[in-house]
Amino acid sequence: MPREVRKRGKKKKNVAVEPEPEVVQPEAGPSWIRPAENVEEEPDTLESPFGLVDADLKAYFKNVDSKTREWQENATVVDEGIDAEQVSEEKRMFFDAALSEMRGKERQLACDPESSIILERMLHSMDDFTLRVFMDSLTGSYHQLLKHRFASHVCQTLFDVSSRTVSRETNGIFPPAAEDAEEGELLTMTQLVLDCVKEILSEFTALILDPFASHVLRSLLVLLCPSLSSESGASSRIRSKKSAAWKSHQGQMSSLFDSESSKQTIKRSIPKPFEEIARNILHTVRKKLDANETRGLAGNNVASPVLQMLLQLETLYHEEENEDSLLDRVFEGLVAQSKTNNADITPGDFITTLLRDPNASHLMEMAVSHCPPRVFDLLWSTYFVNNLPRLALHPVSNFIVAKAIMKTDESRFLALFGEMETAWSKSIKAGRTGVLKSVVDKSAQSHWHGDKVIEALRLAFSLEGDIEPTAALYCMLYLCTPKDVEQKRLSAQPSNSHAPQNKHSRQDNAQTGPTTQGALLLQSILRLDEPYHQLISSSILGLSPQDLITVCQNVTSSRVIDVFFESASIPRAMKRTLVLNLIGHYHELVDDRIGSRIGDRCWAFADPFLREKIAKSLIDHEQFLAASFFGKFFARSLNLQLYQRRPGEWKAQQAKSKAQNNSVAVPQSAAQAPKPAESKAQSTKTKRPRDEKHDEIDQVFDEIIGKKRKTSGGTSSLSESKEKLDLDQSVDKHNLQNVLGAIKKVPKNLSGSKHR
Repeated sequence: MPREVRKRGKKKKNVAVEPEPEVVQPEAGPSWIRPAENVEEEPDTLESPFGLVDADLKAYFKNVDSKTREWQENATVVDEGIDAEQVSEEKRMFFDAALSEMRGKERQLACDPESSIILERMLHSMDDFTLRVFMDSLTGSYHQLLKHRFASHVCQTLFDVSSRTVSRETNGIFPPAAEDAEEGELLTMTQLVLDCVKEILSEFTALILDPFASHVLRSLLVLLCPSLSSESGASSRIRSKKSAAWKSHQGQMSSLFDSESSKQTIKRSIPKPFEEIARNILHTVRKKLDANETRGLAGNNVASPVLQMLLQLETLYHEEENEDSLLDRVFEGLVAQSKTNNADITPGDFITTLLRDPNASHLMEMAVSHCPPRVFDLLWSTYFVNNLPRLALHPVSNFIVAKAIMKTDESRFLALFGEMETAWSKSIKAGRTGVLKSVVDKSAQSHWHGDKVIEALRLAFSLEGDIEPTAALYCMLYLCTPKDVEQKRLSAQPSNSHAPQNKHSRQDNAQTGPTTQGALLLQSILRLDEPYHQLISSSILGLSPQDLITVCQNVTSSRVIDVFFESASIPRAMKRTLVLNLIGHYHELVDDRIGSRIGDRCWAFADPFLREKIAKSLIDHEQFLAASFFGKFFARSLNLQLYQRRPGEWKAQQAKSKAQNNSVAVPQSAAQAPKPAESKAQSTKTKRPRDEKHDEIDQVFDEIIGKKRKTSGGTSSLSESKEKLDLDQSVDKHNLQNVLGAIKKVPKNLSGSKHR
């Protein structure tokens, strides 16, 4: 580097300081090169638009965060030596001190990388009044906060937690006003939200494309219209998977205080001005964006989720058929053309692109689900007819076809079988089961053409000719043909290596084990009408006990057995046969984390007669169940000890338990069932609420105490010791440890007598 350009290093003392030479633009350089401007202050302005947070204040809030997380993690731990009210008061004082330190510095803390997540955690513990104070402090700065990398998440959390406050205000529940009113009147949360929307309304279209403000706008729309979050997949539109994963690693986001006011409102109540301001947002977007700009948002991964929610909002307010609506712009004028009798419509390139673009396809699914019937008819005949095989095999457009099938009428539903006849097997080989599952669901929902559905399933999996009865189940579970079933089953079994294997691992081999797509398809088939579900239900009943246990103990295929019991179209006799097929093998079934859940479901379905059969088959395996980590829970429901001692009482108890738990999928433990009450004289002596009749254990204790009376002259002390023990009422007949503990206490209580 030339000496005249070099600036670093020590300057010579004896040399006069010469003025710095001007940097001359090289003559050989291109004309578009310009010297760099001084932008040293720009990063600080962008990162901290409201100033930096003091180091001491940041350290204080780190301490607040650590203490808050400690209380949240230990919320379920109860210390007997500490009063709960005292702990709650300590939390309240600590939290109020943190709020006082925060006062006036909310915007600086929200823009700080470390303090922003602390603010988000504290927002969940704020009451209604404190939330209003916090939101009021941000008023006037939302156009900067929403575009900030860290402050935008604070605003999103603020909108999420303020929904409860808005709902309570709508129902007329307000917190008590502060005594000190020197700072003026505090607005309600409803008015603060309206002021926030008015502040950003002019920049709403620009914020849609901002990568940090887009997700905040989605939460704001849900706050204004909660029904937007009731649809499936709404959570992924509000917060991306990456953002949700990051948020899940930040610890608990819950309130420190068990506020009763937060539990009063279960159903969301929305004030009337929210609907009006939401309409204003919709009209502003239509006014400021033309048709091309609206279509440009469809393929943008940042703006597309907001556009989806605006389309849904447009449908809720019945404005989708208005002139120049957002739906009409997305469909390139199909809404306007549906009002005319013009049947000659040329397919447009934009909708063709929407069907195949990974980002825009989600918008297309939303548009197809919410478009009016006559618009859908025009869309189906223009873009789907004669293109179904190609679209069903496409990795993106098959999801849109699956959504569209759920809106077809009977004539179009019947016509698609002829068009897809040669594409069913190809879709299974390619792993595209969404269209086939949608056809099954539509048939089960509308009760249409079940025979055509079964024919399509046989074509898809090559279920023709002489095949095993269980081939249909395994073919759909593994997504293969009957020729490959045996190979798939052998490769899915665990190897015989000496390496330790986790029997209860949830990680299945995605290539060789049961597939999730296959399990979902089987669940849909089991909901078909009689007799179309017999293709799978008869395959399940044809399984050997060991194969059935293997299916029940798999985390994926066990869901098929769940739907087998839940489906209303499957006769009760078939479900009863499945329970009978497992008799003699229940101890093997419940010795597994997943299998024990299926065992509980079988027990819940079984009537008292079947329950007795199951109990008889498990008497010889009682010790095995007691030693099993998962089987011991199933053994508690059986209560085999009571069955062996008093079968009549056990049967009455099971009949009563069955009557009480008919609507419950998994019944409670039989030991928790209410027990018959004793006489009033005995109930007055009990120290614990366990009133039971005398059994064989009581007789043994009576004999022991009777012998002590004969050999002892101190009958009064013996009677007093018996009252202290109160064995008739306090001994738990179903817990051996309590019985042994009571036996150990007998000599100590008898030590006061004269003759031992």
